[in-house]
Amino acid sequence: METKDIKGLATKYLTRNYGRQPIVLVKGRRSSVWDAEGKKYLDFVSGIAVMNLGHNFAPVNKAIQKQMSTLAHVSNLYYTEPQVEYAQALVDKMHKGKLFFCNSGAEATEAALKLVRRHSIETFEDKARTEIIAFKGSFHGRTMGALSLTGQDGIKKEGFGPMLSSVKFVPYGDLEAVEKAINKKTCAVILEPVQGEGGVNVPKHSFVQGLAKLCTANKIQLIFDEVQTGFGRTGKLFAFEHFRVKPGIVIMAKGIANGYPMGVMFAKDDVAKSFVPGTHASTFGGSPPACAGALVALEEITRPELLENVRTMGRYMLLKLTGMKRSVPTLKQVRGIGLMIGVELGIPGEKMVKECANAGLLLNCVNEKVIRFLPPLNVTKQEVDKALNIFGKVLGV
Repeated sequence: METKDIKGLATKYLTRNYGRQPIVLVKGRRSSVWDAEGKKYLDFVSGIAVMNLGHNFAPVNKAIQKQMSTLAHVSNLYYTEPQVEYAQALVDKMHKGKLFFCNSGAEATEAALKLVRRHSIETFEDKARTEIIAFKGSFHGRTMGALSLTGQDGIKKEGFGPMLSSVKFVPYGDLEAVEKAINKKTCAVILEPVQGEGGVNVPKHSFVQGLAKLCTANKIQLIFDEVQTGFGRTGKLFAFEHFRVKPGIVIMAKGIANGYPMGVMFAKDDVAKSFVPGTHASTFGGSPPACAGALVALEEITRPELLENVRTMGRYMLLKLTGMKRSVPTLKQVRGIGLMIGVELGIPGEKMVKECANAGLLLNCVNEKVIRFLPPLNVTKQEVDKALNIFGKVLGV
């Protein structure tokens, strides 16, 4: 099928809620993808931090295919070996707690939202602690609960009726503002350890550590949204490790199974106990193929050599991009951690994204003026150099 035919069918049959690039992708391998005309691109979007091991990572694909030929789905009315094997492996990499499996980051956010409310109502005598503190610039998903927690004006909320009323937004990184927002109704604070859709904003260590202490002192649950930062993206398995804190709840998705849909909510034991039969569920959550693929992905992502590559290539990219800043007036700031990097421009960035795509490099723009780099974690220096060369030429370096 030709590109124009695919675009035509998409226009006719798909809802128009995505701003798509005029590219039809047909295959991928490692850090590269090809379109229907055979043009090759370096993919530094990675499905928005999903393809952490690159496209067509054979060990994950084989594990999923093998499991599909044995048992594809039985629902959570029964136990399966792949699910408990993966649960044990993942929790062993974290701290003591339990997992709820679902299919996406938004679903994991909804699970966390329900859990903290129920746990609070069960725990406190006044049963009034249902308010959540979130941050301006945040993004937690587009379902109603997750959208209510999202603190971005650019994320459309109008036309969907009233959001949850029990959410307070405070400036990201402002510990004093959090402290002022806490009252007798507060049950949780939800935090992205690095704001992704908000423009790749990295907080200070002192803020995150202070936030954890503040939550503990006030018996408030600290929820870490690691949907984008988790599974090696920042150079550690989870971003909370950088800040030396142990959140009570962690939300995960995207890079878990390298392209196979999967979401997870982790909760410490004392909080997780509030989920009992009938309180929450997911028909497809923790399916045998998803868990089989996720287990192999976890083993690969936690290899010291891979995580070191993330840190090394991340530092290298930050250094090179910062060097470009000296000679390009429109390049205002470079920030990030690991292989999650944002370049803030003084002008709208969508045109630059299109020009980079024309030159063979896929990037995306968030918060209107921030170009985001999210290459696979196993990206090579040669691929990074090629990508930065394209980006530099488009910038006019």
